[in-house]
Amino acid sequence: MKTFEVCIVGTGRAGQARMRIAKNHQRIHHIESLSVRELGVKGIQRHLESSDAEIVIICTENSLHAPLVDLALQLEKHVLVEFPLVNSVKEAERLWALGLEKNRQLICECISLLTPAHQLRKQRLATESWSRLQISFQGRMYRWIESEAEHGHIGQLAIGRLQALWDLVGDLTLKHVDCTFYDDGYSVLIGMHDKSGHRCQLRETRRVDTLRESTWFLDGKTFPEESPASKTNLFEMDLDYVLDALEDIRPHYLEKEACLGVLDLAEQINQWIAASEPKDSEAKDS
Repeated sequence: MKTFEVCIVGTGRAGQARMRIAKNHQRIHHIESLSVRELGVKGIQRHLESSDAEIVIICTENSLHAPLVDLALQLEKHVLVEFPLVNSVKEAERLWALGLEKNRQLICECISLLTPAHQLRKQRLATESWSRLQISFQGRMYRWIESEAEHGHIGQLAIGRLQALWDLVGDLTLKHVDCTFYDDGYSVLIGMHDKSGHRCQLRETRRVDTLRESTWFLDGKTFPEESPASKTNLFEMDLDYVLDALEDIRPHYLEKEACLGVLDLAEQINQWIAASEPKDSEAKDS
């Protein structure tokens, strides 16, 4: 059995969870953890230049994904990156081409696709007649999320839900976007159709004091919600997929074309918001 050396870049909650999994994984024989806040990108580069790590796992703020993925691939490391891969299709395609040039794999994760609830939704949608699928998501407006929103990346902040929809129904066509900004966050309503004309809708709200919650509806009725399966188990499943992909045992569950399709959809959402007249947040708050 082949074993690997791994370097995790990012020491937040996702990075810590991946560290716990990698430490106890029988196919990982050495693991390193690096903090971008402490070392900076240049410091990460200096460390990786002398590191024997074969795989770099990137668990940082979205804005750092592109330079870190580029750096790791240039140093001929395989890369696993938390979604979104980067903020543009153009940049994603450039990085995938770099991976091919360096003969290294670039993999983007989306562990929500591995949950039992997601698999159950997929089974039901394939066997039942339906017309409308909706997601209502809310979460906190953390500082890094606020920064991404200010830079016009609201579509990328919704990629976790958009990727799940894409995996369930296939290619999505954007039909309308309605975004309202508040003093402490925003709310966006995204309307889409799949190739069969089914309506898919995502309402995503981010505000300072809003607790994270996600609810799915199929034709107005609550769709199965997440099971008790822990995120730790999902990170372990994801790592197994990555190691299997590197050994050509099985492909990773999130394929390049699906990743690019959703990233393109996110860019369209951003363009729609940018082209729309700003909403009166005070009227919405009253």
